Amino acid sequence: MSAIVSPADSHFPKLPLWPTIRLSYATYFQHFGDGLRIAALWLPVIATLDGIVGWLQASWMAELTANPQMQAKLAQSMPVVVLGNVAGLGLTCAAVSIAVAWHRLLLLNEAPGLSGSNIGTRSLWRYVGIGILISLIAALPVAVTLLPMWPLGLLPGVGRAPALIAVGVLAYIVGVTLVLRLCLLLPARAAGDFNLTFKEAWRRTRGNVWRIFWGILACAVPPFVLTDLAYVAVILVPLGADINPAQWAAATAIGTCCWLLAWPIWVGFLSHTYRHFLSAV
Repeated sequence: MSAIVSPADSHFPKLPLWPTIRLSYATYFQHFGDGLRIAALWLPVIATLDGIVGWLQASWMAELTANPQMQAKLAQSMPVVVLGNVAGLGLTCAAVSIAVAWHRLLLLNEAPGLSGSNIGTRSLWRYVGIGILISLIAALPVAVTLLPMWPLGLLPGVGRAPALIAVGVLAYIVGVTLVLRLCLLLPARAAGDFNLTFKEAWRRTRGNVWRIFWGILACAVPPFVLTDLAYVAVILVPLGADINPAQWAAATAIGTCCWLLAWPIWVGFLSHTYRHFLSAV
């Protein structure tokens, strides 16, 4: 898929925010079966890993609650931390694999293959590469602003001057803005579009930062709030006064699976946003 590059001074139409949001949800439900197929292999793997982490966390907290004086028990949290990192890495791999498959389904009408089968494809690793590059670019304002303060002990924090805190917040806002201006590169690389450059992505999203921001928020927050509610609903089931490891394991596994299933909604918003700007003349 190649980008349509127009003259430097051409005007790109504004992103139609609400139609794009509605389209993101509509295509999600329209292709829900495809979404299940894309996530089928990841769901049991991630649910198992996160369920074990939830079990270990609950067991550890139950021990500390029963005997809070035993500070040595804190050392038992290390297996939880290690397995938590493994589960986090697995969740990241699942999210990227699902995102690339969803982008290609919406942009190229490519039927998804076996769940997880794209993990070794060039499109996925290019997606990872461009994602890392965008993240590094977004981190530059924070690094440039805060690193010089570190040797002087001037990092923003509790008790610091409001001006220092404001500088840190401003650097963070600039970083988020950079991500929003360059986010078109993610669906572009997933779909095999190498003609869309950083400069072109920056130019095409000009004047649309707030629209992209609110669109991502509208497509990400409601599903993930429902996911958290599912987690809390399982945790709050009265199964006794003590912390129940099995209950925590089930809640963690269910919450993570719901999160993965809802993930394509905002990924779809990026796909439709990319299509809008790349079809603009």
